[in-house]
Amino acid sequence: MRNKKIVQIGIIFFLLYPFLILLFKLSSTTKFDFEELFWALKNTTIQAFLSALVSLVFGFILTMGLLSYQSLTKYRASFDLFFLLPNFIPSLFIVIGLMNLIDPFPLGLIGIVLAHVFINTGLVAIYLKDAVQLKLGHCGELALVLGVSRFKFIRQVVIPQLKQDFVEVFFYVFSICFSSFAIPLIIGGGRGTNLEVLIFEKIRISMDWSSAVWIALIQSFILFGISFLSFRHKKYQSTGTLNFSILSSKYIVYAFAVGYLIFFASFFKGIFEGLNFINDFYLFKDELFTGMLGTLMLSVAVGMFILLYLILLSYVWSQNFFAKFLLGYIAPSSALTALAFLLIGSNEGFYVYIKVILALVLVYSSLAYRFGWNSILHDLQVQKERAIIFGASDKLIFKKIVLPLVIKRAFFISGLCAFWTSGEFAISKIIGQSDFTLAMIAETFISQYRLGLASILTVGLLILGILIFYLFIGVGSVVSKKIKNSI
Repeated sequence: MRNKKIVQIGIIFFLLYPFLILLFKLSSTTKFDFEELFWALKNTTIQAFLSALVSLVFGFILTMGLLSYQSLTKYRASFDLFFLLPNFIPSLFIVIGLMNLIDPFPLGLIGIVLAHVFINTGLVAIYLKDAVQLKLGHCGELALVLGVSRFKFIRQVVIPQLKQDFVEVFFYVFSICFSSFAIPLIIGGGRGTNLEVLIFEKIRISMDWSSAVWIALIQSFILFGISFLSFRHKKYQSTGTLNFSILSSKYIVYAFAVGYLIFFASFFKGIFEGLNFINDFYLFKDELFTGMLGTLMLSVAVGMFILLYLILLSYVWSQNFFAKFLLGYIAPSSALTALAFLLIGSNEGFYVYIKVILALVLVYSSLAYRFGWNSILHDLQVQKERAIIFGASDKLIFKKIVLPLVIKRAFFISGLCAFWTSGEFAISKIIGQSDFTLAMIAETFISQYRLGLASILTVGLLILGILIFYLFIGVGSVVSKKIKNSI
């Protein structure tokens, strides 16, 4: 039991490391530019507010479309996953697809908001759809019998009943967009500088690390306050197949589906146009080979560390302060995390790869835990308690009960994190001195407006990421069978 407590404290220390290192590295500075800080804070707030508001509006509209196919139990999960795809694929693919779709693309505030809304609309819609099914119950059927109009039902029933959900999901999206780094870095332009980009500029352009630390600390306090207003990833369960004809509309879901398909079509259209410049890749053959090796190493390493992290959690997890901490913990922003690792040790050679790996593991650890891992560990608690009553030790419980039930899911989540790593460039840009992954090279192509080359390169990234993902899935299946056969 004592060893478990020590491991729990170690995990907590690792997750809080970026905040702790900032406090230790704080120092007075005489050249801090408050005007620049307020300008970036204003940009960040406006971007996040508009992104959250528009995502909420479009998400609610899409919710009415999603409710139209809830009776199709066999295909419901697939439809939901389709509208969640922008949340799963790396930001790099979203940016390239939008830039291929909209020409000329509006750099700055409008472009950032467009990208954020496209990414988060599906997430908002799925959350609100589940909330409608849970909270409104049979209200929709009753309203149909009474002849209530759709507008009146929304105004007098839906909005009052889901007011708290609207507020929580708004601030959740707001917090995501407030700490967004990758998208503003690519398409922000000079007018789209937010706090994350300002931290990046202070580190890489001005070499003013002291100001970067202060900005990161201020941003952390703001995000900490916002986290109390955002939803805590509550898991809604449908109460059954309910009749929401008064609210649902299949034409809405058709319209959104067409919009999503147009986006993906524009992405592949950019690929075919980029084939005209495929010979130019020969000029970058050395960089591309290095980038492929770097991407492969980072992705596999991050996936393996996340796998070890999840397995370790399954061994030391208990329903005490540790479980509450993990559920309430929100990973720090990308710029803050990268800065925290940049401030310690050497920033040359192989140390760069190690720092990037650790930074990505820290950022993805929160996402991995919320991706169903909390529910899995909570459900296993009853079986663990029964085994303890019969005198089973912690090691025996872990080996015979916990590990066989969680190992396959652990490989799936770690494979997903490995896939996300393949398209990550933001943290690598802060810590690394040069482009050492394919995603970083693709971002450089985008900044030079070589969209054709960037589009083709992202196809290679996508293929590589999918192969790594299925590598984890395949290994997970083999390991799961061996563990179960050994019981």
